Amino acid sequence: MKTIIYMISLLLLSSFVFAQEWTADLRVTTSDSSSLDPVVASDPGATIMHLAFVDGAAAKNIYYNRLDAFGLPIGADRRISQTTGEAKQPAIAVDVQRNKHIVWADADDVHFNFKILYTKLDASGNVVIDRRVITDAAIT
Repeated sequence: MKTIIYMISLLLLSSFVFAQEWTADLRVTTSDSSSLDPVVASDPGATIMHLAFVDGAAAKNIYYNRLDAFGLPIGADRRISQTTGEAKQPAIAVDVQRNKHIVWADADDVHFNFKILYTKLDASGNVVIDRRVITDAAIT
């Protein structure tokens, strides 16, 4: 299922960014470290693509950014998670009010018991719902 969603996301991004023709690879993250697990969603008008990904630095955290019609980042990457352990497998959705809903698995303890966290950003990117654990128990 994740593979299908990933393939659909890439297809949407490809058709959105490269509507005229294929071009060379374009880096869309600004971190010096590896960027992992990218996911994208378009806003209702399909004018902006929204990107969530894992930054591969020592403490892996989830970041968010927007991409313009040419696939270029709009502003700096924004840190969403605040883990000291590992955050991974982000997912993102955009509703009709252009709110961004981001979920991810997060292990913020010494035992690396993953829990699912959620945050919501408004159309301007302001935090509406700050990081919130939405699972009662650790995920194995």
